[in-house]
Amino acid sequence: MTDYIIDEALSYASARLSENDARKLLSLLVHRSLFRIIPVTLDVFNTAVEIYERNLGKRLSFTDAATLAVAKLYDIDYIATLDTVLASMHPSLHPG
Repeated sequence: MTDYIIDEALSYASARLSENDARKLLSLLVHRSLFRIIPVTLDVFNTAVEIYERNLGKRLSFTDAATLAVAKLYDIDYIATLDTVLASMHPSLHPG
């Protein structure tokens, strides 16, 4: 997962969850090292801009464009998402 996804999840947590639940999410995503965190480098960012521009009519978020850029640059076969737009653009583990 990218650092952008961590940012979105923790920002949501601080706005919507209790302090205790936000700490649990922080621990799960960052401190326990359960996931590989891929930073959005300049190469990833530039690729994300291209993907975002090509897909403006689809309501793709920039974070999801960065996720697609990482999947492309790192040859990631599947992404896990709840977003139907993102799931339609890359092989995904999607519950729908």
